[in-house]
This record gives sequence, C-alpha cells and structure tokens, in this order.
Amino acid sequence: MAKRGSYAKGAAKKEEILDTALRVIAENGYSKATLKDVADAVGLSQMGVLHHFGTKEELFTQVLAQRDRLSLGGQPLTENPLAEDLNEESLQRIIGETGEPIAAMIQGVARRNA
Repeated sequence: MAKRGSYAKGAAKKEEILDTALRVIAENGYSKATLKDVADAVGLSQMGVLHHFGTKEELFTQVLAQRDRLSLGGQPLTENPLAEDLNEESLQRIIGETGEPIAAMIQGVARRNA
C-alpha cells in the first residue's frame, strides 16, 4: 500500500489557518484568542482546525514560528543573520550588509511583532 503524501490543498489550508490565527491573536491578544475564534474566522469547526494541528498548543506554537518567519523576512531562523549569537563582529556585519543601523532594525521587528 502506497504511503499518502501531503496534499497541496491540505498544506494551503494549514497555511490559511496559521495566517488567520496570527491575525486573530493580533486583534484579540494571545490570552483572549480562542480556538473557536480561529475556527470561525477560517470557516472550519474547532475539530477541523485540530485535524491540521493536533492541539491548540501546537497551533499556537506554529503561529509563533510563522510570526518569526514573517519578522525575519521569510527566512528560517538558522539562515538569518539576526539569529546568530550577537557579538561586535556579527553586529558590524549585519549593519554593513543591510546599511541599516541595528537600532532601526530592532524597532522594525518590534513594530511587526506588535
């Protein structure tokens, strides 16, 4: 029997759920955002959302990862220069590569995360 792979439609729905959950959390705050809010906003039942993530905690964990990917310009944390151990040399390299002062970079990330 052949193993089932992930289907493009399922992957797209999972991405839609993540984006919607990120918006719901941004609008309501983490402590007030509920699985029902996310399910209603994406047009699924709560069980439909959990089908893709298993638990509310897993959904919210993946929402945080999604937020980090968006904050870092879509790059995985391990490939982003901001995720390095910051020392004087790496800070100078980051500033040199982007031409942007580190304070402005941090302010930009803080604005996106807010």
